[in-house]
Amino acid sequence: MPAIADSRLARSTEVTSLIGIHGLIKLRDLEAHVSFSRSALQRICAQLEALNWARRRVSDKAYVLTYAIDDFFASAQFSAPEVDQVQPALAMAKVEGCYDLTLSMFKNKMQLADVDSTKPPIDWTAEHSLFSQMRRFLRSR
Repeated sequence: MPAIADSRLARSTEVTSLIGIHGLIKLRDLEAHVSFSRSALQRICAQLEALNWARRRVSDKAYVLTYAIDDFFASAQFSAPEVDQVQPALAMAKVEGCYDLTLSMFKNKMQLADVDSTKPPIDWTAEHSLFSQMRRFLRSR
């Protein structure tokens, strides 16, 4: 299995990133920025064109990313930065086995949703309504 830095995915990501950063860029200019073969670069560019993520201009044959890649990432579900920051603490608690931690974040003004936990996902409560929690709390008094 190839190293991650030398994988097909890493190469494709690198080319996509270069086209995004440079805007209009020709194949020979892309080739100057990468450490793999021209034929691999051509295959990646052809794949990006087949996905409609990039196109090659007719006039100067420069590559440019298309709206389709923006649509793809705009519709993707991402982890919140706060979750990424807490991840090492959750991982450490899981390894130590001393704590049961569940990270919940607001979905909207009145609902919390569990986003990660040291417990298996089947033990999570998917959503918490603040209104129902408040009602339970007031009844218990």
